[in-house]
Amino acid sequence: MVKVTYDVSDVESGGGGEEPQPGMYKGEIVGITHRTKKKNTDDPVNDLEVVVDIGSEYTRKYTYVKLPGDPSYENSKWKLRELTDALGLGPKGSIDTAPNLLKKLYKTVNVKIMADTDQNGEYRGKIKNLFAPANLDGDDATDAEASGDGDGPYGREEIESWSDDDVKGYADELDVEIPKGRNWRNRLIDALVDAEEGTEDGAGDHDASSNGSPLTDGLSEETLAELKDDADYYDDWSDADLKEFINDLRIDGNVPTSGRGWRAKAVKGIVDFAQAANGGAPSAEVEDNYEDEDEWPTSDLKAEIDNRNEQGADITIEGRSTRAKMIAALREDDLAAVEPF
Repeated sequence: MVKVTYDVSDVESGGGGEEPQPGMYKGEIVGITHRTKKKNTDDPVNDLEVVVDIGSEYTRKYTYVKLPGDPSYENSKWKLRELTDALGLGPKGSIDTAPNLLKKLYKTVNVKIMADTDQNGEYRGKIKNLFAPANLDGDDATDAEASGDGDGPYGREEIESWSDDDVKGYADELDVEIPKGRNWRNRLIDALVDAEEGTEDGAGDHDASSNGSPLTDGLSEETLAELKDDADYYDDWSDADLKEFINDLRIDGNVPTSGRGWRAKAVKGIVDFAQAANGGAPSAEVEDNYEDEDEWPTSDLKAEIDNRNEQGADITIEGRSTRAKMIAALREDDLAAVEPF
Protein backbone atom coordinates (compact mmCIF):
# COMPACT_ATOMS: atom_id res chain seq x y z
CA MET A 1 0.00 0.00 0.00
CA VAL A 2 1.36 3.41 -0.99
CA LYS A 3 1.10 6.22 1.52
CA VAL A 4 0.27 9.55 -0.13
CA THR A 5 1.29 12.66 1.73
CA TYR A 6 -0.41 16.00 1.28
CA ASP A 7 -0.38 19.52 2.65
CA VAL A 8 -3.34 21.82 2.01
CA SER A 9 -2.81 23.89 5.11
CA ASP A 10 -2.50 26.99 2.95
CA VAL A 11 -5.99 26.49 1.48
CA GLU A 12 -8.93 27.92 3.39
CA SER A 13 -11.65 25.42 4.27
CA GLY A 14 -15.02 26.03 2.67
CA GLY A 15 -16.87 24.30 5.48
CA GLY A 16 -19.69 21.83 4.95
CA GLY A 17 -21.92 21.67 1.91
CA GLU A 18 -25.29 22.64 3.39
CA GLU A 19 -26.73 26.12 3.08
CA PRO A 20 -28.10 27.46 6.37
CA GLN A 21 -31.76 28.38 6.46
CA PRO A 22 -32.90 31.82 7.74
CA GLY A 23 -32.51 32.16 11.50
CA MET A 24 -29.99 32.78 14.28
CA TYR A 25 -26.86 30.65 14.58
CA LYS A 26 -23.89 30.41 16.88
CA GLY A 27 -20.77 31.07 14.87
CA GLU A 28 -17.12 31.98 15.02
CA ILE A 29 -15.24 34.65 13.11
CA VAL A 30 -12.35 32.74 11.59
CA GLY A 31 -10.82 35.33 9.30
CA ILE A 32 -10.68 39.05 8.65
CA THR A 33 -8.90 40.37 5.55
CA HIS A 34 -8.45 43.97 4.53
CA ARG A 35 -9.31 44.36 0.82
CA THR A 36 -8.36 47.22 -1.47
CA LYS A 37 -9.79 45.59 -4.60
CA LYS A 38 -12.37 42.95 -5.44
CA LYS A 39 -11.18 39.45 -6.24
CA ASN A 40 -12.71 38.93 -9.67
CA THR A 41 -12.90 42.44 -11.11
CA ASP A 42 -10.02 44.27 -9.42
CA ASP A 43 -12.44 47.16 -8.82
CA PRO A 44 -11.12 49.34 -5.97
CA VAL A 45 -12.73 48.93 -2.55
CA ASN A 46 -11.79 49.58 1.04
CA ASP A 47 -13.39 47.00 3.26
CA LEU A 48 -12.93 44.02 5.56
CA GLU A 49 -13.79 40.55 4.31
CA VAL A 50 -15.09 38.71 7.36
CA VAL A 51 -15.28 34.90 7.27
CA VAL A 52 -17.70 33.20 9.66
CA ASP A 53 -17.97 29.51 10.51
CA ILE A 54 -21.45 28.52 11.76
CA GLY A 55 -20.86 24.81 12.04
CA SER A 56 -19.14 21.97 10.24
CA GLU A 57 -22.27 21.03 8.28
CA TYR A 58 -22.72 24.49 6.76
CA THR A 59 -20.77 26.37 4.14
CA ARG A 60 -18.60 29.14 5.54
CA LYS A 61 -20.15 32.56 5.11
CA TYR A 62 -18.58 35.84 4.04
CA THR A 63 -19.68 39.37 4.76
CA TYR A 64 -18.05 42.63 3.72
CA VAL A 65 -17.72 45.62 6.03
CA LYS A 66 -16.97 48.97 4.38
CA LEU A 67 -14.22 51.16 5.83
CA PRO A 68 -13.76 54.96 5.74
CA GLY A 69 -12.75 56.00 2.25
CA ASP A 70 -14.99 53.49 0.48
CA PRO A 71 -17.69 55.27 -1.58
CA SER A 72 -20.53 53.48 0.22
CA TYR A 73 -19.08 53.72 3.74
CA GLU A 74 -21.33 56.53 4.98
CA ASN A 75 -24.46 54.58 4.15
CA SER A 76 -23.22 51.34 5.69
CA LYS A 77 -21.04 52.43 8.62
CA TRP A 78 -23.52 50.67 10.91
CA LYS A 79 -21.95 47.39 9.75
CA LEU A 80 -18.55 48.46 11.07
CA ARG A 81 -20.09 49.37 14.43
CA GLU A 82 -21.93 46.05 14.44
CA LEU A 83 -18.64 44.20 13.83
CA THR A 84 -16.73 46.08 16.52
CA ASP A 85 -19.56 45.43 18.98
CA ALA A 86 -19.54 41.73 18.09
CA LEU A 87 -15.78 41.63 18.64
CA GLY A 88 -16.13 43.39 21.98
CA LEU A 89 -14.19 46.42 20.77
CA GLY A 90 -14.91 50.04 21.59
CA PRO A 91 -16.44 52.58 19.18
CA LYS A 92 -12.93 53.91 18.49
CA GLY A 93 -9.75 51.94 17.95
CA SER A 94 -8.10 49.68 15.37
CA ILE A 95 -8.37 46.15 14.03
CA ASP A 96 -5.03 44.51 13.26
CA THR A 97 -5.54 42.02 10.44
CA ALA A 98 -1.98 40.64 10.50
CA PRO A 99 -2.30 36.82 10.40
CA ASN A 100 -0.14 36.29 13.47
CA LEU A 101 -2.25 38.70 15.53
CA LEU A 102 -5.68 38.01 14.11
CA LYS A 103 -6.22 34.86 16.16
CA LYS A 104 -6.52 37.06 19.21
CA LEU A 105 -9.65 38.53 17.65
CA TYR A 106 -11.32 35.25 16.74
CA LYS A 107 -14.63 35.50 18.53
CA THR A 108 -17.76 33.50 19.06
CA VAL A 109 -20.68 35.48 17.69
CA ASN A 110 -24.35 35.11 16.96
CA VAL A 111 -25.13 35.21 13.25
CA LYS A 112 -28.40 36.29 11.67
CA ILE A 113 -28.90 34.46 8.34
CA MET A 114 -31.30 35.74 5.70
CA ALA A 115 -32.53 34.10 2.49
CA ASP A 116 -30.67 34.98 -0.70
CA THR A 117 -29.93 33.52 -4.13
CA ASP A 118 -26.70 33.01 -6.00
CA GLN A 119 -25.94 34.04 -9.60
CA ASN A 120 -27.73 30.93 -10.86
CA GLY A 121 -30.89 31.66 -8.90
CA GLU A 122 -30.19 28.88 -6.41
CA TYR A 123 -30.94 29.39 -2.72
CA ARG A 124 -28.15 30.44 -0.39
CA GLY A 125 -28.04 31.74 3.13
CA LYS A 126 -26.48 35.15 3.60
CA ILE A 127 -25.20 36.94 6.70
CA LYS A 128 -27.49 39.79 7.63
CA ASN A 129 -26.14 40.64 11.08
CA LEU A 130 -23.39 39.75 13.52
CA PHE A 131 -24.02 40.10 17.24
CA ALA A 132 -22.10 39.59 20.44
CA PRO A 133 -22.82 36.09 21.79
CA ALA A 134 -26.00 35.67 23.80
CA ASN A 135 -28.24 32.81 24.88
CA LEU A 136 -30.08 31.83 21.72
CA ASP A 137 -32.67 29.98 23.77
CA GLY A 138 -33.48 32.99 25.95
CA ASP A 139 -35.85 35.91 25.51
CA ASP A 140 -32.98 38.20 24.54
CA ALA A 141 -32.63 36.39 21.25
CA THR A 142 -36.28 36.39 20.16
CA ASP A 143 -35.70 39.38 17.90
CA ALA A 144 -31.98 39.83 17.42
CA GLU A 145 -32.63 41.76 14.25
CA ALA A 146 -34.12 44.59 16.27
CA SER A 147 -30.75 45.28 17.87
CA GLY A 148 -29.21 46.13 14.49
CA ASP A 149 -28.83 49.78 13.53
CA GLY A 150 -30.05 50.53 10.01
CA ASP A 151 -29.71 46.93 8.86
CA GLY A 152 -32.44 47.14 6.25
CA PRO A 153 -34.44 46.27 4.36
CA TYR A 154 -34.62 49.93 3.42
CA GLY A 155 -37.46 49.98 0.93
CA ARG A 156 -37.88 51.88 -2.31
CA GLU A 157 -38.57 55.31 -0.81
CA GLU A 158 -35.33 55.39 1.20
CA ILE A 159 -33.16 53.88 -1.55
CA GLU A 160 -34.44 56.48 -4.01
CA SER A 161 -33.11 59.21 -1.71
CA TRP A 162 -29.53 57.84 -1.86
CA SER A 163 -26.73 59.03 -4.11
CA ASP A 164 -25.75 56.94 -7.14
CA ASP A 165 -22.63 55.70 -5.32
CA ASP A 166 -24.68 54.54 -2.33
CA VAL A 167 -27.16 52.70 -4.57
CA LYS A 168 -24.27 50.96 -6.33
CA GLY A 169 -22.62 50.16 -2.99
CA TYR A 170 -25.80 48.54 -1.70
CA ALA A 171 -26.06 46.55 -4.93
CA ASP A 172 -22.54 45.28 -4.26
CA GLU A 173 -23.57 44.21 -0.77
CA LEU A 174 -26.58 42.31 -2.11
CA ASP A 175 -24.66 40.90 -5.11
CA VAL A 176 -27.10 42.55 -7.48
CA GLU A 177 -25.73 43.24 -10.95
CA ILE A 178 -25.56 46.93 -11.86
CA PRO A 179 -27.24 47.49 -15.23
CA LYS A 180 -25.81 49.81 -17.88
CA GLY A 181 -27.41 52.23 -20.24
CA ARG A 182 -30.46 54.40 -19.94
CA ASN A 183 -32.57 54.30 -16.80
CA TRP A 184 -29.98 52.12 -15.05
CA ARG A 185 -30.75 53.69 -11.67
CA ASN A 186 -34.46 52.92 -11.71
CA ARG A 187 -33.84 49.42 -12.99
CA LEU A 188 -31.25 48.84 -10.30
CA ILE A 189 -33.58 50.10 -7.56
CA ASP A 190 -36.26 47.70 -8.82
CA ALA A 191 -33.74 44.86 -8.53
CA LEU A 192 -32.66 45.95 -5.04
CA VAL A 193 -36.26 46.08 -3.81
CA ASP A 194 -36.83 42.61 -5.26
CA ALA A 195 -33.65 41.38 -3.56
CA GLU A 196 -34.75 42.82 -0.22
CA GLU A 197 -38.04 41.00 -0.56
CA GLY A 198 -36.15 37.77 -1.14
CA THR A 199 -37.29 37.31 -4.76
CA GLU A 200 -35.09 35.94 -7.52
CA ASP A 201 -35.63 38.96 -9.74
CA GLY A 202 -32.86 40.99 -8.13
CA ALA A 203 -29.85 40.08 -9.88
CA GLY A 204 -24.74 62.66 -5.41
CA ASP A 205 -25.44 63.90 -8.83
CA HIS A 206 -27.85 66.82 -9.06
CA ASP A 207 -31.09 66.34 -10.96
CA ALA A 208 -33.92 68.56 -12.08
CA SER A 209 -36.76 66.47 -10.69
CA SER A 210 -37.73 68.60 -7.72
CA ASN A 211 -36.97 72.20 -8.54
CA GLY A 212 -40.17 73.04 -10.39
CA SER A 213 -38.31 74.55 -13.34
CA PRO A 214 -40.50 75.56 -16.31
CA LEU A 215 -37.98 73.77 -18.52
CA THR A 216 -38.99 70.43 -17.03
CA ASP A 217 -42.76 70.95 -16.89
CA GLY A 218 -44.54 68.00 -18.43
CA LEU A 219 -41.55 65.65 -18.37
CA SER A 220 -42.16 62.20 -16.95
CA GLU A 221 -40.76 61.19 -13.57
CA GLU A 222 -38.60 58.56 -15.29
CA THR A 223 -37.09 61.17 -17.60
CA LEU A 224 -36.46 63.58 -14.73
CA ALA A 225 -34.77 60.85 -12.71
CA GLU A 226 -32.25 60.38 -15.54
CA LEU A 227 -31.52 64.08 -16.06
CA LYS A 228 -28.06 64.66 -14.56
CA ASP A 229 -25.61 67.54 -14.78
CA ASP A 230 -22.63 65.17 -14.82
CA ALA A 231 -21.46 64.23 -18.32
CA ASP A 232 -19.83 61.02 -17.01
CA TYR A 233 -23.30 59.70 -16.12
CA TYR A 234 -24.02 59.18 -19.82
CA ASP A 235 -20.77 57.38 -20.70
CA ASP A 236 -22.39 53.93 -20.80
CA TRP A 237 -25.44 55.01 -22.77
CA SER A 238 -25.81 53.82 -26.35
CA ASP A 239 -26.24 56.33 -29.18
CA ALA A 240 -29.86 55.22 -29.53
CA ASP A 241 -30.53 55.82 -25.83
CA LEU A 242 -29.04 59.32 -26.04
CA LYS A 243 -31.15 60.23 -29.05
CA GLU A 244 -34.30 58.88 -27.44
CA PHE A 245 -33.55 60.78 -24.23
CA ILE A 246 -32.98 64.02 -26.14
CA ASN A 247 -36.38 63.53 -27.77
CA ASP A 248 -37.99 62.85 -24.36
CA LEU A 249 -36.45 66.06 -23.03
CA ARG A 250 -37.92 67.93 -26.02
CA ILE A 251 -34.54 69.49 -26.83
CA ASP A 252 -33.96 67.76 -30.16
CA GLY A 253 -34.08 71.13 -31.87
CA ASN A 254 -31.33 72.51 -29.63
CA VAL A 255 -28.70 69.78 -29.74
CA PRO A 256 -27.30 67.77 -32.66
CA THR A 257 -28.08 64.08 -33.03
CA SER A 258 -26.04 63.37 -36.13
CA GLY A 259 -22.79 64.31 -37.81
CA ARG A 260 -19.25 63.58 -36.79
CA GLY A 261 -18.63 64.26 -33.11
CA TRP A 262 -22.34 64.74 -32.40
CA ARG A 263 -22.26 62.63 -29.25
CA ALA A 264 -20.00 64.95 -27.22
CA LYS A 265 -22.09 67.95 -28.27
CA ALA A 266 -25.33 66.11 -27.45
CA VAL A 267 -24.11 65.19 -23.96
CA LYS A 268 -23.04 68.79 -23.40
CA GLY A 269 -26.52 69.88 -24.48
CA ILE A 270 -28.16 67.51 -21.99
CA VAL A 271 -25.84 68.66 -19.18
CA ASP A 272 -26.47 72.32 -20.03
CA PHE A 273 -30.22 71.65 -19.98
CA ALA A 274 -29.93 70.02 -16.54
CA GLN A 275 -27.89 72.96 -15.25
CA ALA A 276 -30.34 75.47 -16.70
CA ALA A 277 -33.25 73.60 -15.11
CA ASN A 278 -31.42 73.83 -11.78
CA GLY A 279 -30.80 77.55 -12.24
CA GLY A 280 -27.11 77.14 -13.10
CA ALA A 281 -25.02 78.45 -15.95
CA PRO A 282 -24.16 76.11 -18.85
CA SER A 283 -20.58 75.04 -19.36
CA ALA A 284 -18.51 76.71 -22.05
CA GLU A 285 -16.68 73.66 -23.34
CA VAL A 286 -17.41 70.77 -25.64
CA GLU A 287 -15.01 67.85 -25.49
CA ASP A 288 -13.38 67.05 -28.80
CA ASN A 289 -10.24 65.46 -30.16
CA TYR A 290 -9.53 67.65 -33.16
CA GLU A 291 -5.91 67.91 -32.04
CA ASP A 292 -5.45 64.18 -32.59
CA GLU A 293 -4.04 63.99 -36.11
CA ASP A 294 -4.56 60.22 -36.27
CA GLU A 295 -8.30 60.58 -35.69
CA TRP A 296 -8.71 63.97 -37.33
CA PRO A 297 -6.23 64.37 -40.18
CA THR A 298 -6.22 67.81 -41.80
CA SER A 299 -8.14 66.51 -44.81
CA ASP A 300 -10.94 65.31 -42.52
CA LEU A 301 -11.11 68.69 -40.79
CA LYS A 302 -11.61 70.38 -44.16
CA ALA A 303 -14.19 67.78 -45.21
CA GLU A 304 -16.09 68.28 -41.94
CA ILE A 305 -16.25 72.04 -42.51
CA ASP A 306 -17.51 71.52 -46.09
CA ASN A 307 -20.10 69.01 -44.90
CA ARG A 308 -21.42 71.33 -42.21
CA ASN A 309 -21.64 74.24 -44.64
CA GLU A 310 -23.64 72.04 -47.01
CA GLN A 311 -26.06 71.41 -44.13
CA GLY A 312 -26.54 75.11 -43.48
CA ALA A 313 -23.65 76.12 -41.24
CA ASP A 314 -21.76 79.32 -42.00
CA ILE A 315 -18.15 78.44 -41.26
CA THR A 316 -15.72 80.83 -42.88
CA ILE A 317 -11.96 81.01 -42.54
CA GLU A 318 -10.16 84.20 -43.49
CA GLY A 319 -6.89 83.82 -45.32
CA ARG A 320 -5.06 80.52 -45.52
CA SER A 321 -6.93 77.54 -44.08
CA THR A 322 -4.36 76.26 -41.60
CA ARG A 323 -5.05 73.33 -39.31
CA ALA A 324 -5.20 75.63 -36.27
CA LYS A 325 -7.74 77.90 -37.96
CA MET A 326 -9.93 74.97 -38.99
CA ILE A 327 -9.90 73.54 -35.45
CA ALA A 328 -10.85 76.95 -34.01
CA ALA A 329 -13.66 77.32 -36.55
CA LEU A 330 -15.06 73.86 -35.81
CA ARG A 331 -14.99 74.48 -32.06
CA GLU A 332 -16.80 77.78 -32.52
CA ASP A 333 -19.44 75.99 -34.57
CA ASP A 334 -19.68 73.25 -31.94
CA LEU A 335 -20.60 75.80 -29.30
CA ALA A 336 -23.06 77.52 -31.62
CA ALA A 337 -24.69 74.18 -32.41
CA VAL A 338 -25.77 73.80 -28.77
CA GLU A 339 -28.43 76.45 -28.36
CA PRO A 340 -29.14 77.97 -24.92
CA PHE A 341 -32.33 76.91 -23.20
